[in-house]
Amino acid sequence: MKSEGLLLLCSYSRAFQMFQDSVSQHGFVPIPCFTLQEAESAISERELAAVVCSGQVLDGTYHRLFEFLAHAGKTLPVFVVLSDCAPAQRAEAERLGAVACMPRPVSQSDVEQVVGAIARHVGRD
Repeated sequence: MKSEGLLLLCSYSRAFQMFQDSVSQHGFVPIPCFTLQEAESAISERELAAVVCSGQVLDGTYHRLFEFLAHAGKTLPVFVVLSDCAPAQRAEAERLGAVACMPRPVSQSDVEQVVGAIARHVGRD
């Protein structure tokens, strides 16, 4: 199985730590980014299977990520993780191109569900 990167765009290291083991178990290489600028560089330089993006990061929101992808002509599955994933927020994320909008995981089992959904989407499970 080819190891592709799973970009984890979030503004705090605890979220990355929660995802790291689960991501590796599904055969992905976890690529942490704490800013949109870091994410844009990683997207330009690495082969990625998908992106997990928090709604808000240090230098902007997931909206800017979609603007970058469109401008760069990149097509990647993006999973937006929000603290409040109400229907209006879900519709907005999906309108911009998100594969899914999911509630922010608060436990390791929540993380497993998010990563499992990503793995199924990209054909890993």
